[in-house]
Amino acid sequence: MTREDILEAAAQVFRQKGFHGASMADIAGAVNLQKASLYHHVSSKQEILLALLDRALELLFERISAISTQSIPADEKLRRMIRAYLQILAENTDLSAVLLFEHRSLERKQHARHVPNRDKFEALWRDVLSEGVHAKLFECDDLALTARALLGMAARLARIPALDLVTIDFNDDARFTAEAREARALGYTGKLCIHPRQVTLANDAFRPTDEEVAWATRLLAAFGEAQGMTIAFEGLMVDEVVAARARAIAEHDREP
Repeated sequence: MTREDILEAAAQVFRQKGFHGASMADIAGAVNLQKASLYHHVSSKQEILLALLDRALELLFERISAISTQSIPADEKLRRMIRAYLQILAENTDLSAVLLFEHRSLERKQHARHVPNRDKFEALWRDVLSEGVHAKLFECDDLALTARALLGMAARLARIPALDLVTIDFNDDARFTAEAREARALGYTGKLCIHPRQVTLANDAFRPTDEEVAWATRLLAAFGEAQGMTIAFEGLMVDEVVAARARAIAEHDREP
């Protein structure tokens, strides 16, 4: 039994149960170890979580940075980066789920160690966006926010549910609602809940408005008539990416 075996099993356990729902006993059971024996390899769930996040970011940084340094226009560079990001997410579903959903579960000490790696990865996206702005290929007022939104939408395109993480204080409705609305604006599809009272708040925050449903219906009709070709629609250039967003809105509206 190696540390790598334990980390691989832990990623699967965290994806299935969530970090807070998983125990060291669950991880030990996944690799056929006694709980006491597991501590010979790792000291805590926090150590495991940090190691998984580091592993995910190292994998992403290696692949994405190789594209970000290519001598090609920023718009093509961004397309290739997104394509590579989607491929990595799809090929590493357990690790991807930990990266997308569990980073807020880090305690302060581990979080401080994680932030530099996270910022290093996100800087790749900010830099290519900045490059595109200077080349007048993009219009972007907030590079950091745009980068985060791109990553959230990419997760949705990979059909990985981009769920915002928990709000621990289940009595703080204002904080939960604010976090949920921000997550929805960035392309996340939902928010994890730890108490029944949060479910209604989450549903309210992520349910499409009547105006959004009407917009999605009109867009999909126009896109269908064009047989999937890129079209101009109500001031937007609409391709498959935008159409996928409209389909998600329409499907969400049909959910009970």
